[in-house]
Amino acid sequence: MNTPAPTERPAANLSLRWKALAALSLVLVLVNASLAVLAYWQLKHQFQAQQQALRERQSAQFMAMIQDRYEQMGRLANVMRQLTPDHQDGDPSAELRDLLDANGVMLTLDWDVLSVHWLNEGGQADLLWPDGSEPLPEGLLAKARATPDEPVQALGCASECRQYAVQPQILDGRDGPRTGALILSRSLADAVLAFHALTGAEVAI
Repeated sequence: MNTPAPTERPAANLSLRWKALAALSLVLVLVNASLAVLAYWQLKHQFQAQQQALRERQSAQFMAMIQDRYEQMGRLANVMRQLTPDHQDGDPSAELRDLLDANGVMLTLDWDVLSVHWLNEGGQADLLWPDGSEPLPEGLLAKARATPDEPVQALGCASECRQYAVQPQILDGRDGPRTGALILSRSLADAVLAFHALTGAEVAI
């Protein structure tokens, strides 16, 4: 009587199970890796979006601060003109210089005003205070001459970055009203430092 030879089926079944487990493990590894990459890119995109929103918010805050400084300069220019003696036959630039020689230190210390300029009716600079101050940028002068009845606000960076505010003025004259413009400049560095102290953000001009 012949005894049947044992079959290899259990070993084959075991081998198939291991292969299936290995394949399943590989699939799980790939799925987990894909999920990790997806989560990384989502976090990166979220971080970039938050940083962009923060930069836009800080930029808006800085521009609001700059605009507020322009408005302060315009109001200060009007107050200065009201404090200047208004003689119908007088020279506005000379009268303004007398006021600045007497009170200009206060403008520098309290308002950080670096220079004061007076443009006459012809758009020429009759006053530069204090003596030796940086002259007005040509682009600012051209814009002020082109729109003599409108305030002008501008930034100028020569030896340093400054804010310039041009405030038109109407003077009483013996032969009728005369026009001119009072121009103030302030350092932009103070605004940048104040903004950095407030927000911790760096500002590039």
